[in-house]
Amino acid sequence: MAKGSTKYWTLISKWKMVIVTGVCCLSCITDVPEFDIFNESKILILGYIGTHGERVKVDILKSVSINETQRDHELVTNANVKLIITDLDGKVLEYPLFLGENHYETVTPLIAKTGFQYALQVNLGQKTYQSTTLKLPPQPPNISVNEIGLTSDDYKEWEISVEDPSELHSYFISLESLRGGIDLMDALLSEKYYDRNYRNLNPLIEYVGYSHLPGEPLITSYVFQIPQEVDYFFRDWDTQANGNQNNDDFLNLVFSVPPGNLKNNFKNENQEVPNEIIGIFFPAHSYAFK
Repeated sequence: MAKGSTKYWTLISKWKMVIVTGVCCLSCITDVPEFDIFNESKILILGYIGTHGERVKVDILKSVSINETQRDHELVTNANVKLIITDLDGKVLEYPLFLGENHYETVTPLIAKTGFQYALQVNLGQKTYQSTTLKLPPQPPNISVNEIGLTSDDYKEWEISVEDPSELHSYFISLESLRGGIDLMDALLSEKYYDRNYRNLNPLIEYVGYSHLPGEPLITSYVFQIPQEVDYFFRDWDTQANGNQNNDDFLNLVFSVPPGNLKNNFKNENQEVPNEIIGIFFPAHSYAFK
């Protein structure tokens, strides 16, 4: 079991996030129209494909109002979902995602590749939604993992550090999972989100510790880079969620729809921003270690 862990296995955080707000105009990210969070529900779509080689997982959920928790979310079970990949020669490949226990996922692991284009298509009833086609950022980060002092046979401590010469990318770092993969709902709950402005002022270093006693679950840690095209989705979400930090259960509010605009990179068949959808899908440089 992770030593000193919280509910979601977050262990030791050396740096705390500084909330930075701003205005950004990017071609693939648009505002989601405001709506009545207490009486109106939207469909929330969250997913990515990484370079660490796991199954692609996508959350498709009904939103809840800001005074409710993630436990109130309802899984959307009638979606047809497929990943659309265009390779370097322009060949289009399609991979269906099937409904699992909590999300939609591909049958086999997939690895995001440099130069390929990625989009997610979701069909709900008679409506079709597709994310903006995106490529991996051209330069992967340099990730180093080093075992540090005070270790024993049954407990190990590690230092995870990230170096990225680009000033364009935010990060999630030191996410821990017992379930064989990270989805973005887990990531939104994490305190280990590094806003790109913050990370340019502070080194990206996290410390984690794992117990390897017999019979205890195997924990995997993750690092993934947020492309600049979708960076503001996470920054806006986190800022608004933490803006409602008024009780001990405030982290649950991250799973509710904040009372302002979010960014969205899904459009309908008419290439319009749909009022009923909030969500993103993107490729990401990612790293996992056990």
